[in-house]
Amino acid sequence: MRLRIAVVLVAGLAFSSCQQSKKKVIAVVPKGTSHIFWQTVQAGSIAAGRELDVDIVWNGPSQETEYSRQIQNCRFHDRPPVDGLAVAANDRTALAAPIDRAARAGILATVFDSASIPTTS
Repeated sequence: MRLRIAVVLVAGLAFSSCQQSKKKVIAVVPKGTSHIFWQTVQAGSIAAGRELDVDIVWNGPSQETEYSRQIQNCRFHDRPPVDGLAVAANDRTALAAPIDRAARAGILATVFDSASIPTTS
């Protein structure tokens, strides 16, 4: 439910931005992909994407302990053509820099299921 809300918020913001003609893309980076909880989150993300006509790119580490893999997945998405980024941060500070970079690149970012401390104000 929280992810669906996050995806809807990011999608709404992305739709209100400049190009209305191209289909928006939102990258979703969960804490992990192997647990049933994250598989349910994936299903909800895909359903919300279909409902809103948004492409969802699902890319997370297999285990919730793979912090470096999650950081790498966020860095992969911190440049176009991704319009939005939804992240469930494994670590409060480790993902702050990639999330900040995405925001500076004009990519709308939201954190769900956890918190992240921004590195910039």
